[in-house]
Amino acid sequence: MSLKRRYGCLYIPCELPDMLYFELSLYNKDLNNIVLQINKEFDLEFKIDKSIIDDNHGILLLNNTKSKNINITKRDINANLLFITHSANLDEYVKSNEILEDQTNLNQMFSLCIQFILIKFVL
Repeated sequence: MSLKRRYGCLYIPCELPDMLYFELSLYNKDLNNIVLQINKEFDLEFKIDKSIIDDNHGILLLNNTKSKNINITKRDINANLLFITHSANLDEYVKSNEILEDQTNLNQMFSLCIQFILIKFVL
């Protein structure tokens, strides 16, 4: 897998505690195409209702729902989330947060996603 094209992804469903971490190589950065492939691969029905981009964190895609996301306790977000970040962003984040070094990739990604949400969803 090419390091330039390597991305980590985290799917955070609204009403289930089970999150899904996976990696992918992106050759085409069309978000609709990426989501279409992810939906096929993991049997999801994710639809992009909103996207938020941050160069240091990644891209947060929201699929709006009527229910609050039970996995995100720091902010009220009524959406399924798909967080995508370049592997270099995750590596830098983990290096600057030593407590994450021995954590799983899922936990590292979740921490980075929460940091993103705290920055972008100011109350």
